[in-house]
Amino acid sequence: MFEKRLSLKAYTLLEIILVIVIITVVFAVTIGVTKRKLESSISYSYYSAYASLKDVSRALLNDFNPQNDNYKALNPFEHTSKLLEHIPHLFEQPTYADVTTPFCNIGDNPPACGKICNDGLWQDIAGYSKDCTPDTEEWRDLPDCKCVPVARTIPQKGEKFCKLFEQRVNTNSGDCTGSDINSSSDNFNNKKPDLVLRNGIRIYNLHTDPKEIDELSGNKSGFTVLNGMSSLIFDTGEYGYTVYVDIDGEKGSSTLWEDVYPFYITLSGQVVPVYNTVDGDNLGGNSSDYLQTSIQYEKINAQGRRTISWLAKSVSYKEGACGSGYINSSTPYCSGVAEKSECSSTATGSKCTLKTVKPIKFF
Repeated sequence: MFEKRLSLKAYTLLEIILVIVIITVVFAVTIGVTKRKLESSISYSYYSAYASLKDVSRALLNDFNPQNDNYKALNPFEHTSKLLEHIPHLFEQPTYADVTTPFCNIGDNPPACGKICNDGLWQDIAGYSKDCTPDTEEWRDLPDCKCVPVARTIPQKGEKFCKLFEQRVNTNSGDCTGSDINSSSDNFNNKKPDLVLRNGIRIYNLHTDPKEIDELSGNKSGFTVLNGMSSLIFDTGEYGYTVYVDIDGEKGSSTLWEDVYPFYITLSGQVVPVYNTVDGDNLGGNSSDYLQTSIQYEKINAQGRRTISWLAKSVSYKEGACGSGYINSSTPYCSGVAEKSECSSTATGSKCTLKTVKPIKFF
């Protein structure tokens, strides 16, 4: 009888360890790739939102026309304010005056531009003209009474800004009647967007009127406009819109600082990514993971030779914009970031330019 023997085979300890190592490496690589894809997705979507806002704002700024009602701020108090200007003079009327006899003393401020006090009566100044150079100047009433250069702006009325914005993008839906958003809003699931773009991006708060932006206080652009709503003269780099963008639309949680991010759009056409100043997290405009920028320095020497160098590469928007002088470094927005000495130089032929870096799409 032959005895049948069973041949038993087993893995050695070395083989088991080798398999575990291989699985660990594959797992680690998979996590790394997934993480990079996720970061790439956020970065690309955030850049797309920024680029869309920037492109439309630039187009609206280029289309500026001071004669176009779409670019004017409405002033419902205009007639009331003019009536109030005359009330003090009514009490100064002599006993013999009637309502058609405006009374004055020499040295009184005129009730309107082009008026002069003559023999106790306000009279029109002969030949006085309010005509300004079309498209380049606009008339400014009291106390200026003169033509001033036209400040090129994006539309100064929220409803018109939203409607013109809608005409320049591909949209799935939107009628500029979205929910009003305030600074305490953090859940956007129950909010109605003004516009939904074809790529799924949702934009909120486009329809609201521009306001003073505290974070950009001191962001002087070199020209001012007269705000018809409040009759205040302001700098176009300090006033504007605060819009909120859901960068992944229906896919995410629609929560502020998770997939909804705010942007400032100034009347001077600057699009400024907001960052989280409450929790101190590096989110939005304060993180290079969301939007990378670089500072290009161009210099022309006495011989006319042009040289280009980079003062910063792949830094956050805040660092790039404030360091290059694109946003005034004295603003609260630029807290902790000073303008580069080369950029603040007044040397002829030298200038700094803010460059945005388009992320690579891995998905």
